[in-house]
Amino acid sequence: MNKSLIIAVIFAFGTIACQSKETKEAESNEQHHDASATNSETMDVEAETKAGNTKEDAMNNLITEYLNLKNALTADNAKDAARFGEKIVSEISKFDVDSFTSEQKMIYDEVMDDALEQAEHIADNANNIAHQREHFAMLSRDVDDLLGVFGTSKVLYQDFCPMYENGKGAVWISEYKEIKNPYLGTKMLTCGSIKKRNFKC
Repeated sequence: MNKSLIIAVIFAFGTIACQSKETKEAESNEQHHDASATNSETMDVEAETKAGNTKEDAMNNLITEYLNLKNALTADNAKDAARFGEKIVSEISKFDVDSFTSEQKMIYDEVMDDALEQAEHIADNANNIAHQREHFAMLSRDVDDLLGVFGTSKVLYQDFCPMYENGKGAVWISEYKEIKNPYLGTKMLTCGSIKKRNFKC
C-alpha cells in the first residue's frame, strides 16, 4: 500500500470517529437537557408542595397555640396564658408569605401586625388576667379573620359571649362544642353561644 493511500485511509477513519463522537456528545447533551428539565419540574412541584404544607402547618400551629391560650384563660391561669402568648408571637413569624395568594397576602398584611401586638400584650401581662382578656378579644377577631381566608384542617367553633365588656360582647374560637368561656372563666364558664361551626377550606 502506497503512502498516499495510507494517509487517505487514516483521514477517512478520523473523520468517521470525529462524527461519531459529535453524535454521541449531541445525544448526551439532549439527554442531560431532558434530565435537567425533569429535575427542574420535580423541584418546582416539591417547592409548591412544601409551600402548601408550610402554609397549612403554620396556620394549624398558630391555631393550636391560640387554643392553648384560650384554655388557659378559661382556667383563670394568667401565667400559662402569657406563655402561650409568647408562642403565638413565635408562630406568627413562621408564615411563608411568598406562598400566599393575593387575597391571603392582603388579609395577612391587614391582620398579622395587630395579632402580633395583641399576643405580645398577653405575653407581657402574666400578672394581669383582665388585661390579657382585653387583648385576647382583639386577637380572637384577628384569628377569626385569618380562618376565614386560610381555613384549617381542625373542626372549630366561633363562640360569642354577650356579657363581656359591659354587654358589648366578644367572640372567641374553640375546639369544643360545649361552651367554655375564656372571658369570664370559672365564674361563668358556660355563658355564651355558638355562632358558627367549621372553618375548613
